[in-house]
Amino acid sequence: MEMIRSLGIEVSLFDFMERNATKEERDAGYDIADFLLREETKEAILNRLITLNPALKTLVETFDLQLVNVEKAPLSAMAQLS
Repeated sequence: MEMIRSLGIEVSLFDFMERNATKEERDAGYDIADFLLREETKEAILNRLITLNPALKTLVETFDLQLVNVEKAPLSAMAQLS
């Protein structure tokens, strides 16, 4: 990397695969693209929620709501809903 930097090229490493890939995924040759394809977009999450509760679509359309963020609830919050 030092040689690349000496040419004026900025380099940074992304260790997502090392932190998240299973041995099977590594052995199968998974790369970052495989993981990105598995990620659900916020629009896809909204569509899934609308499928579960069609009234959500009415709320979004009636009040011109915009999707700005999606966050996973901590497991402790999910346990309180039960």
